[in-house]
Amino acid sequence: MKRPIPTRSDFTIQDDFGTTPSLNLGVPALLLTQPHIYDVYSQTNDWRAWINGILQYRTTSQAVSFTTGPTLGASGYTGGNNDFAGNIAELLIFNRTLTAGERATVNGYLFAKYGMAPTVPPAPTNLVATATSPTEIALTWSETLSWGVTQVSIERKTGSGGTYAAVAQILGATSYVDTNLTAGTTYYYRARAINLTQWSGYSNETNATTLTYGADMPLGNLLLWLKADSGLPEVGTNTPVYFWADQSGNNNNADVSTLTNQALLVTNALNGEPVVQFSGTNSCFNLPNFLNGMTGAEVFVVVQAATNLPSSSYGLWEMGNNTLGEGCYYPKTGGAIVDNFGSESASYYNLGTPSQPLNQYSIYEVSSQTANWEAWINGVWQYQNPNNAYYWNGTSPMFLGNVVDNSANNHFFAGDIAEMLVFDRPLTGDEKIAVGDYLFSKYNLSSFATNNSPPSFPTNVTAVGLVPGQLEVQWARTSTNETAFNIERESGVGGTYQVIGSTTTSVTNFLDVTAVPVDTNYYRIKALNYFGNSGYSPVISPPSVSLTNWPGTILANTTNLLGAQAADANGTITNVGFFVGATNYEVLIGTATSSPYTANWVSGREGPWSLAVMATDSFGNSQFSSAVTVMVYLSSNTNGIPDYLLVEQGNNPLSPWIAPTGDTNSTPPTINLTVPANATLLP
Repeated sequence: MKRPIPTRSDFTIQDDFGTTPSLNLGVPALLLTQPHIYDVYSQTNDWRAWINGILQYRTTSQAVSFTTGPTLGASGYTGGNNDFAGNIAELLIFNRTLTAGERATVNGYLFAKYGMAPTVPPAPTNLVATATSPTEIALTWSETLSWGVTQVSIERKTGSGGTYAAVAQILGATSYVDTNLTAGTTYYYRARAINLTQWSGYSNETNATTLTYGADMPLGNLLLWLKADSGLPEVGTNTPVYFWADQSGNNNNADVSTLTNQALLVTNALNGEPVVQFSGTNSCFNLPNFLNGMTGAEVFVVVQAATNLPSSSYGLWEMGNNTLGEGCYYPKTGGAIVDNFGSESASYYNLGTPSQPLNQYSIYEVSSQTANWEAWINGVWQYQNPNNAYYWNGTSPMFLGNVVDNSANNHFFAGDIAEMLVFDRPLTGDEKIAVGDYLFSKYNLSSFATNNSPPSFPTNVTAVGLVPGQLEVQWARTSTNETAFNIERESGVGGTYQVIGSTTTSVTNFLDVTAVPVDTNYYRIKALNYFGNSGYSPVISPPSVSLTNWPGTILANTTNLLGAQAADANGTITNVGFFVGATNYEVLIGTATSSPYTANWVSGREGPWSLAVMATDSFGNSQFSSAVTVMVYLSSNTNGIPDYLLVEQGNNPLSPWIAPTGDTNSTPPTINLTVPANATLLP
């Protein structure tokens, strides 16, 4: 234990314990002029440092190296010594790195011996639970930093009469997403802190009920998750940030190249949550090339620019074709957003000047994949390019808070970032809503939104049969601010509507491949955004249809009667088309406009054929029946018995033989049926 004066004039810690060269840990989370435990371990490709059990720094790219002339109380360098000023009460050095449990035991011993932590730490306060999906609930709380508080325990119970059990131990964070829950279920939560020796009292109790439908936030697809409330040191209201720990578990951490580039952690800035503030003059982070090998990506960032009309373009990030010397300007001089996130585009995408003021907190969202690039603000669609080429430069640096142009000029970002999530693929409409709901509830972003009304409901819904087993539902959008559309289907009269799919803003059709064509199915659509849902579209129902009659034995070049049934719940059947094909039902062989629905089919060559019917109603809705595969057989002597049956009976199907139509060879073939010598004759 020691109480030092910082050995660097910029209040940072620099250390070379068991490594070379020395490492700069930045400004620590706690004041070094207060008694504390400083803990370091070094092993090959893993060097870490803690203060009071809270991780301060980690690197995985160093070599283990110990000096042959160690000193205590002085640090030598070329040209002189830096002597230590402060107090040391106890020093323990182990001959190996400790496990997490062993480290906690040592910390507990020192904390108890020197009375460095309060007997009882303060309890977390303002615990809030918000359901974001059928299986996820987001939690936030307030926590008073005090010496030795290392973890917050989250406890959960199901229903008011359940029993609480710990579900997570959170270190250095004031938010948590509880997953793997049950849809439509009410969960209760409470939290308490521990300082290695004592538990605090409990926080307030809170509860939330998971949604009954929708998608989850795809947390397993996260590549980068930066949260200002997690993994950052906090000293006072403005703490320099040199290292922003990735919360996705992928170790894609953001760091600074020099201490002069540090941003500031500003507490209680947005709905009680902290933000990372960029100066616009030199603060930015380096990012690893974490999207190499991906085929698409989507990013959400809670961001506020310092002004809508900067005198010099604000560079939010460089995460596209960096070799062109451009990136994302948020905003560019003049107020427009220009971006090439995950894109090879040499011209970049100009989103124009958005209606949402950029100097207000909002969610900026971009999706990039081959043949599609889209951007949203607060879930409201801003721009799309269907000719996008996905690109990620794996050799050029990536920045958060800076863009370096072709003239090597830096364009630093001025403003705040509260949270940033990058996924390894574009999200579905329902997934976007889940992420947006999580961020909106956590940061109360509705209070900053210019357009915060729910969308209007879709119209002109139709269902079109494409081929058997594929029904395309189509609609017209009437709103300009929807984030997604949900497609719901009810099977049978008096059934229950279920969400069967979701699309994003620009997609107004959905392929249903699970509908049963003999059932009466009803469809309705609603639009969604982060502020609510629209009403439902008018309900439509495509015809139910089935192929009911076809011959059991079909001979080549014969006429065969086919029959079908069709009905419609909210219209009338206008026609039933009969389709046949060797591969894809490509030939319309007849149409019936009234019941009974029949058609004649002159069978073609021998082999398998597929039959199906499609019914169309008076509203333009249509649907294919399930397909039927039939075999067409050859009857060479036209006696109505397939050749294969005659052969099985030991008869010659060509006696009498009739030459096929158009065949110039009138000599009948000779067919000899012999029994193999080793065959066993059946009785």
